[in-house]
Amino acid sequence: MIEHGVPTMQYLHYSTAGHPWWGVLGGGLILAFIALHFLLFVCALFSVLAAPQSAGMKLVWVVVVFCAPFIGSLAWLFIGRPNARRNAY
Repeated sequence: MIEHGVPTMQYLHYSTAGHPWWGVLGGGLILAFIALHFLLFVCALFSVLAAPQSAGMKLVWVVVVFCAPFIGSLAWLFIGRPNARRNAY
């Protein structure tokens, strides 16, 4: 049932009643995505701190990784790492 444009709990209950595994699978996929995102963030952060760069560049990359965790981590791993630039050519 929808009241004032917002679905009530009764409506939500019946909408998933035919799919008993949807809640389990959907929740598992979300948890897996969050875990992979966290792992990517932690790996990028440790990689930045262990990189042979100046303290200023490390600080810049740490700020980038913290401000944009997903995009910043990918940018570091594919662009910022010293080995990434050498392996790209």
